[in-house]
Amino acid sequence: MIAVYLDVDGVLSPLPAFLVPPESAWKGRWDREDIAGFRDVAFHPAMIGALNQAVTRPGVAPRWLTSWEEHAPGGFAPATGLAGRTWPVLDGVIGDAPGDWWKLRAIRADVAATAPDAVVWADDELARQEESTRWLASLDIPTLALSPNEALGLTPVHVAQLAAFIDENTDR
Repeated sequence: MIAVYLDVDGVLSPLPAFLVPPESAWKGRWDREDIAGFRDVAFHPAMIGALNQAVTRPGVAPRWLTSWEEHAPGGFAPATGLAGRTWPVLDGVIGDAPGDWWKLRAIRADVAATAPDAVVWADDELARQEESTRWLASLDIPTLALSPNEALGLTPVHVAQLAAFIDENTDR
């Protein structure tokens, strides 16, 4: 099983959401939604479609790893068309503390509990979290870290890397 951990803000939706990323590689229309008064998001339908194609394949187990917590499957997924309504949500944002990133605690526990064959972690903060990137690199399984520029979110190159990684690690 390939576990794919996804953040929302800065990954699936650029920050700030009211700006269309000027140098985005996604061409054409960006959509915007107000998620049940929780937050405004911008998303590109082509990115959502490409992600759906990659993560809904057999043997791929996507998970939400975002401060949105239950708002991700309950609000973001239905509003954008991302096939994430039933994905597990890793929580813990309330216990966040400086030097003890809640997302690292949550993913460590999930990887220990589920024993995936490969891991993808997409989070705009990942490149700034040295302990997290060291932990990911220390795993004895294939890993892919995607840390997009928060103002752009995932690009077509990132999504192609994700799809290629899944292709390479399916049926391990």
